[in-house]
Amino acid sequence: MEDYSVKQNYFFIVFIFLLVFLSIPLISSNKIPYNGMNLQWNCKESLENHNSPLSVKNNVKINYSYKDITNENIRRKNIVNGRESLVNVKNRKIIHGKGKGNKTSHWINSPYKIGKNIPIEGKNFTIKNTSLVTSLKDFGKVETTIVEYSDKRQEIKLDSNEKYEDYEFKRIIWFHKKTGLKIKENLKRNYKHIQMYGDIGTFSYSKEESLICEIRENNVDNDNDTFTDLEELLKYNTNPLSNDTDNDGIKDNIEIIKNITNPLSNDTDNDGVIDGEEITNNITNPLLNDTDNDGVIDGEEIKKGTDPNKKNTDGDWWDDKKDINPDSKISPLIYYILGIILLIGIVILLILKKRKSTSKNKIAKIKDKL
Repeated sequence: MEDYSVKQNYFFIVFIFLLVFLSIPLISSNKIPYNGMNLQWNCKESLENHNSPLSVKNNVKINYSYKDITNENIRRKNIVNGRESLVNVKNRKIIHGKGKGNKTSHWINSPYKIGKNIPIEGKNFTIKNTSLVTSLKDFGKVETTIVEYSDKRQEIKLDSNEKYEDYEFKRIIWFHKKTGLKIKENLKRNYKHIQMYGDIGTFSYSKEESLICEIRENNVDNDNDTFTDLEELLKYNTNPLSNDTDNDGIKDNIEIIKNITNPLSNDTDNDGVIDGEEITNNITNPLLNDTDNDGVIDGEEIKKGTDPNKKNTDGDWWDDKKDINPDSKISPLIYYILGIILLIGIVILLILKKRKSTSKNKIAKIKDKL
């Protein structure tokens, strides 16, 4: 019984460890949503009534701010009309406000596989592509996940006096692959609208509605690193809430613009020295793991006490990699001199041995003659 209990505890500990270990990358990679997130989509809306002079085209701005994360929920506000709602961070479900019970379209929790369904605003969308490169006006080319929902019906009765015929609906949404943010949307709806007025007769017309949206820059910079939140999310994949994403002592904007180091890795060249130390303390090259090209990486040289900017720290005849004691000129020289003395000694011994052998041969020959 005691052994069984120990095994149970062991398996339980392993299970908890794996659970925590596997959850860490999922938690850290999901940056969306966050306190202070602000999203803006600029849209073109059109409504055309065929067989009727009525036609409408509008430019629409959709703008939401997110704040106050509590108990896995975050509060969002429609900046245009002031309406607020509460959204669950993990499952995207709208807890309170417009669309309650449905799942928001503002982001998805990637990754998803092609052909799978994902619920968005009460409809099941299908994943069509997971790696399509799309161009954005403000952020250039980004990799996207595309989802689509379509509906086609011959007739939809609204009531006894009104109906739609030949109804077609399609909605396509592009999500940023890394963050899951909605970046583009295209909606189209076509149908014949029929209204019946009893004795007066029937009035009908074909109707076409469309909405095309794209995420746009809103100049919000929560961490004051001169890059806007959306630039960090969509272009650089850095943390919009930290001006030093990799915590190497160098701000993201300096890494990207000036040093060309990686703002997502605190040791760009993998030499064992973080980028901040290379630039401020050791004055080594953060893009080269062996600044002086002596065959010893900068991190090892710093540990040993040699100069990572000099091939030959002590100025003797050997580069640091080959030098037995790269900190001292004398020490390797002594070994060199001893080596030469030893070599000379061996040569002398061989000469003496050869002479002794020759003299023995001569004595032997003289004895033979006698």
